[in-house]
Amino acid sequence: MNITEALQSIKTSEKVKKLLQDDTHFLSHACLIEQKDKPSSWEFGFYNKATSKITVFESAPFNERQEDEVLKKDEDSLKPLDLNDVKISLDSALIIAQEKLDEKNIKLITKKIIILQADPNAIWNLTFMTQSFDLVNIKINASSGVVEFFNSYSVFDLGLKQA
Repeated sequence: MNITEALQSIKTSEKVKKLLQDDTHFLSHACLIEQKDKPSSWEFGFYNKATSKITVFESAPFNERQEDEVLKKDEDSLKPLDLNDVKISLDSALIIAQEKLDEKNIKLITKKIIILQADPNAIWNLTFMTQSFDLVNIKINASSGVVEFFNSYSVFDLGLKQA
């Protein structure tokens, strides 16, 4: 199921309809985690401006998670995600990312974490884990397809202070 179909499917639930009736909530992100031999489904986060918390709904099967705190740098960092601003599909973003991975000779991807968010414009924030425990983060502008950020590091380097 593509992102638009998944979002439309959760918007048919009474819980999401009720959530979106007022101006306190907005769609803040969409997330998909792909792992070999495991089913995946889109998750959508709706930010509550009044409480500064987020409620996440999973599309298939439909599931609601309890409202939770938001990990953010400051109060103004979370922006509404408008899918109409997304001109580059996930498939196209993954092709662009694969070209970058090939260019850097990065192979054997075991897990993909795909986040679509507004930062402040729509961004495909793609994180890949390799078989050798390297993490690769690529941010692609969802309107233009331009790679705006690339970083690669080992999970074993996490938490180490740089000199």
